[in-house]
Amino acid sequence: FHSTMKVTVPVAAASAVTFGLTVVLLAAAYRRFVLKGGRGKSSGRDGLSSSGSSKSLLHSRRKSYWDNRLDEEKLRIRRARILEKPIIVTRPQIVRVAESSDSISSLDDSNSLQMSSSDEREGGYVTKNLKLYHYYDVEIKGRESDAKAYEKNLYRGYSSFNPSPYADAPLFKQAEINVKRLGDWNRRFQDCIAQLRTFTPSTSIQDRIETNLNLLHLAQDFIYAATTYGKIIISEYYLPYEKKTIKPCSLPGLMGGQKYMVHNILFKFAVDYNELFGNDYSAAKAAGNELRGLISYFNCAIKNLNLPLMALVDYRGFRLIALSILPVTPETIIYGSCDAGRNIHATNDDFNEEMQRAAKMLNLKAHKVRLVHNDNLHVLAAPKAQFNQTESPVVFAKYQAKISSLESSGELGSSTGSVIIHGDRSPSSSSDSAANGGISLRTSQHLYMAPHSDEDEPMSHEEDEDDENVQLLWSPADLEGHLGKDKKFYLLDFSRVLPPETPNKNFKNAHLSRLLRPEFVQGYSKPLCSDAFSGFIRGDPDEYEHNQDIREATQHLKTVLIPKFAKDLNKLLQDARDQGRLEEFRLTETIHTVGINCRYMGLLRYQIDDLEFKEIILAEMLARVIKNNIRFKLREMMKQVKLPIEEPYRRLLIDYLNLVFGSTKESDAYWNKWLKEDLTMNFENALSDKEISPEFNLKVRLPAPAVTKSKLSSDISNVGPTSAGASAGPIKLDFVRSVFHRVRNMMGLVFVPRTFLFTLDKPFDDTDLESIGERVKHMNIVAHAQGFFYHIKGLSCRVEDPTSAKKFYEIAIAKFEEALDSNPNNKEILLSIALTYVLSIEEDFKNVPNAKFSADDPRVRKAEEYALRAISAEPKYDSWSLFRYAQFLEHCGRFESAEDYYLLALEADSNNTGALHCYGDFLSDRGLDEEAEEFYLRSSKTTEGYKYRPDYYY
Repeated sequence: FHSTMKVTVPVAAASAVTFGLTVVLLAAAYRRFVLKGGRGKSSGRDGLSSSGSSKSLLHSRRKSYWDNRLDEEKLRIRRARILEKPIIVTRPQIVRVAESSDSISSLDDSNSLQMSSSDEREGGYVTKNLKLYHYYDVEIKGRESDAKAYEKNLYRGYSSFNPSPYADAPLFKQAEINVKRLGDWNRRFQDCIAQLRTFTPSTSIQDRIETNLNLLHLAQDFIYAATTYGKIIISEYYLPYEKKTIKPCSLPGLMGGQKYMVHNILFKFAVDYNELFGNDYSAAKAAGNELRGLISYFNCAIKNLNLPLMALVDYRGFRLIALSILPVTPETIIYGSCDAGRNIHATNDDFNEEMQRAAKMLNLKAHKVRLVHNDNLHVLAAPKAQFNQTESPVVFAKYQAKISSLESSGELGSSTGSVIIHGDRSPSSSSDSAANGGISLRTSQHLYMAPHSDEDEPMSHEEDEDDENVQLLWSPADLEGHLGKDKKFYLLDFSRVLPPETPNKNFKNAHLSRLLRPEFVQGYSKPLCSDAFSGFIRGDPDEYEHNQDIREATQHLKTVLIPKFAKDLNKLLQDARDQGRLEEFRLTETIHTVGINCRYMGLLRYQIDDLEFKEIILAEMLARVIKNNIRFKLREMMKQVKLPIEEPYRRLLIDYLNLVFGSTKESDAYWNKWLKEDLTMNFENALSDKEISPEFNLKVRLPAPAVTKSKLSSDISNVGPTSAGASAGPIKLDFVRSVFHRVRNMMGLVFVPRTFLFTLDKPFDDTDLESIGERVKHMNIVAHAQGFFYHIKGLSCRVEDPTSAKKFYEIAIAKFEEALDSNPNNKEILLSIALTYVLSIEEDFKNVPNAKFSADDPRVRKAEEYALRAISAEPKYDSWSLFRYAQFLEHCGRFESAEDYYLLALEADSNNTGALHCYGDFLSDRGLDEEAEEFYLRSSKTTEGYKYRPDYYY
C-alpha cells in the first residue's frame, strides 16, 4: 500500500498542476480573442490591426457583454434612422417615453425605450438609473457628428453595485404620468372640485380616497412650485430688471402690484406699488382679503362658478399671491371691470343669475356702477394731499408737524398732486402720468378712494333706468367674471368681495384693506355693499344708503356683538382653565367664528375682567405687532442688501429677538415705548390707562394673577431684573415665552430644539436660528384633503396597529383645525373633526362590549363641541350633522337625547339611509323590534342595493 501511494500521489499532483496551467492558458487566449474583437491579426473589413485603433477604442470596456449589446444597438439605431422609424434602444432602464406623446410609462415586456425627436433637450436624450448604473447619451436626430458622438457616449464605467438590469422589471411598474397635464393647474383643480361636488353621504370610500388624494397631490405640487418660484422672485425684488431670474410682466390692474408669470402660475406682489394703500402692511392685508374672498365664493359651492387655485407665500417680510392661470383674456370678460371702471360688464344673463345666487348666500347687496368718462373726472378730483401711513411703530399724529412744514415750504406741490410719507420718513411725489389700460393711474386710484367722509349727506343723482352706462352688480366692480376659452364661467380678483367697515381716518383708503369678516356679513340683518365708500358707486342713487348700512353694521359689531361675545369668551376660557387645557385654547379661531376681526381684540380685552384671560389676549396682540415689525425690518434690509443671500437677515432676526425677549433695560424700554405705541395704534382699547403709563412695564406680571403652568419653563427661575422706574415684580416668563412661540409660528421661523432662557440678556445666538422659513397660506380645502388622508390612514390600520391609528387621528385633527383657520364655520370640516375624535376614543374601548364614553375625557368634550358647532353652522339643522350627533349621544349613554336627534335627522331628510339604519338598531336594542323593522325596510328601499357599512361612513 505504501509503495503504491508513493507512485500515485506525485502523478496526481502533476496532473492537477498540468490541468491548472491549461485553464490559465485558455483563459488568456480567450481574453486576447475578446480584445481583438473576435478577429485575427486582421480586423476584417476595416483592415485594422489588433494593436491599432480597435484596441484603443475598446480598452475602456470592462464587460464584453455590454460591448456586444452596444454594437447591436448601434446597428439597430442606424437601421431605424434610415427607415425613419422610432428609435428603440434596449438597455437597463425602466422608463419608456412614448413617441409623439407627453406621457412616461413603465416598460413593456421587451424592456425597451422608445424615443421621439420631440424631446425637450436639444441634441439628445439623457437617461439615468441613479445609484445603480452609469448612463448613456443617445443622439436623436441624424447629424454629421452622430458617429463620433456615439463613440463618446458608450458605456462609461461599471457601478460598484450592479444588480441584474431586469431583476425588478416584473415588480416595478411606474404609474403613468401625463407630463403636460401635471403643469395644467387649472384643469387638474377644476376636475378635482367637480368630482368633490358630486359627493353625497353614500359616496363610496374608494371614490373619496381617490379624489382627495388627487387634490392632495395637486396641492403639494402647486405649493411646492409656488414656494420655489416665489422665494426666487422675492429674493430678487430689488435687483435690476436685466439681472432677475424671473422677469416681471406687464398686466392690467392696480391692486396687484408687480406681476410675474412662470410655469402657468401668476404671481402678484402684495406691496403698495401704486401708493394706493398707504403702506405695504395694508397691501399684504388686501392680499389676505383676496384669499378670504375666494374662499367665500368657493364655500357657496355653485357648480357653474369656477375659481382659480390660490396660495399666499410669506417670505422675508414680503407677500406674494400665487394663482393658477385661467383660460381667459380681456376679451372674454362678461362681468365686472378689468380696467378700473372704464368699462363695466354685465352682459351674460346666465352668469348674472349665478352671481345673484352667490350674493344671496354671502349677504351682499346689489348696487349700480356707472362707467367712467373723461367728462366726469372732475367729480373724482384728488384731495390736496394724502399721506401714507408709515410702518409700525408709528402714531399718525406725530407727523402732523412734518406735514405742516412741507405745506408751508411748498413741497406738497400743486393742488392736484399728492405727497406720500414713506416708511423712511421722507416725502416723495407721486406721478400723475402713469397709465392703466387707457385710463390714468390717478383717475383709477380715485375710483378706489372713499369719495365722502363719515358725515357726508346724501347726494342727489339723476336716475335713468335705461342708461347704458349703468350696470347692476352683485359684487365689487373689479371682481371679474369671464366666459373662458373652454366655455366655462370663471371668477378672479377677490380682494374686495367682502364689504368694508367704516373707514378709519388714521389709515389711507382703509376701506380697501380693513374689511368685515364673512361670518359677520352672512349673519347680519341686512345685505351690505362691497363697493361702499369707493368711487365705483358714484353713479348709484342709493350711494348714501349703501354707506350708511356699513356705518350701522360697524357700530353693531363694536357695541353689540363684541360685548355680547366677550361674556361667551370669558366662559369658554373659564371652562378651558377648569379642564386644564387653557394653553390649547384656539383664541383667533374662536374670535373668527362669530365674525370678529383680530384688530378688535383690544375691545374684547377691555370687556374681560379676569387678569389671566387679559394676558392671553395681550400676548396675541403683542405677537402680531412684533411679527409686523420683523417683516418691516426684513423689507428694509432687502432694500439695503439687494442680493439673494441669507446671513444679514439671520443677524437681523437674532438681534431683534434679543432686543424684544432679552432681560435688559433696553428691552424694557422697547416694550414700554414702541410696543405700547404699536398696540394702541393697531388695536383699539388695547391697553388700560394704567398700562399705557410710562411707569408700567408690560413684562412685569399684573397684580395677583392666576399662574398658568408652562410646558417649557419648569426648569427656569421666575425672577429677573426690572427696568428703572418700573413697578417691582418678577418677569412674566410664561407670558413672554407664549409671545415668542406665537411669533415663531406666525413667521415660520425654525429654531433648534432647546429651551431658551429669557432671563439672559441675549437668549438667542447665531446657532439657534436654523432657517428663515417661508409661510404658505392656501385654500382650506387643501388642509381638509390632508386631514382626510390621515383620517383614512388611521382607519386602515386601526385593526393591526391601533397605536399608529391614534397618531394618524391626531395628525388628521391638526390638519382639519388648520383648515378651520380660514373658514371656522365650515360644516364639513367641523363634522370631520368630531368624527375623528370619536374614532380616537373608540380605540380605547375596542375590546369592551357596550362601553360608554366618559364625560371626563377631554376628547369627548371636544367631539361634542365640534359636533354642536357643525349643527349650528349654515345650513342649519341638516340631516347628516344631526344624525352624527345622535350617534355620538348614543355612545355617551344619553339615550333620550340621542333618540330626539335621530328623529330630528329623519325629519330633516326621511331618506337618510344611515339615520334610518342606525335608528332601527337603536330601537331594536330597546326591544322595539316591530318598529325597528319598519325603519330597516325603509333603509333597504332607499339604498337600492347599497350595503350600509357604518365604519366606512364619513
